[in-house]
Amino acid sequence: ENRRLIGAAEAEAHAAHVAAYADASPAVLLALAAQELAEQFPNIGTLNITPDLLSSALAQLTKPRTAGDDTTAPAQGPA
Repeated sequence: ENRRLIGAAEAEAHAAHVAAYADASPAVLLALAAQELAEQFPNIGTLNITPDLLSSALAQLTKPRTAGDDTTAPAQGPA
């Protein structure tokens, strides 16, 4: 019974954690991922970043915003 309650509480906490990022823009998610990666650097032995991945990530972070660009809109997945 205790394990079931603990499992349910962990699942609820995880769902709340995921829901917090549901409306975040791709730029915010990328920045959060970069921050998480930076926190793990001491534990990472080898990290290979391809030029394509790096240029894509940097392009997203440095892309100029236009007046009609809503960076707070939720990311749209494939239809």
